[in-house]
Amino acid sequence: MVDLTELKTRMYTMAGNHKALAKVALLQTGAGRQLLRAVVETNAAGNEERQEDYGALLLSRYYSTLDATVEFAAGLVAGKIPEGFGFSTDSSYNFQVPRPFAVEGWPQPIGSPFRLSEWPTWVCVASKSSNPVNDPLGPMVERNFSVVVQPTARIDAWLGARSGTIGLTNYVAFVIPNRRARIREIR
Repeated sequence: MVDLTELKTRMYTMAGNHKALAKVALLQTGAGRQLLRAVVETNAAGNEERQEDYGALLLSRYYSTLDATVEFAAGLVAGKIPEGFGFSTDSSYNFQVPRPFAVEGWPQPIGSPFRLSEWPTWVCVASKSSNPVNDPLGPMVERNFSVVVQPTARIDAWLGARSGTIGLTNYVAFVIPNRRARIREIR
């Protein structure tokens, strides 16, 4: 198990530009927006902010401050995300460091949270403790976007991590790449 203090410490220690990129999949209903899955990467660069609204499914990618990211993580633990985020959850989340999916020394499989960054990473996964939220049913069509036949596959592509590989349907992966240069050998 990982506690919020360790996540906070690692975020602030490894944060070079003090920003985080949040890629979020939300279920939209008459009652509001529910969090399905998300990947939050600190020090992320090269992605534009974007949103795809398919009615029942909203895919969003935006930049956030580290303070807001820590507030989001605290809301997951408490089971109540602050109102400023525009979505909610109906239960609390448990933090854990996932075990590697491959034999030591071998590359991690594509779709695992360890492959979300090209740098060595520390990954923490927050998984929903109860009341799972299911992905919407497809196909989904919306003007200006391609047809989504399988919403689960589209969400996985949006986040960059396969939910089947992680073994969770409702999760938030916090990816903290270590971009500090290291000297491996001096000649």
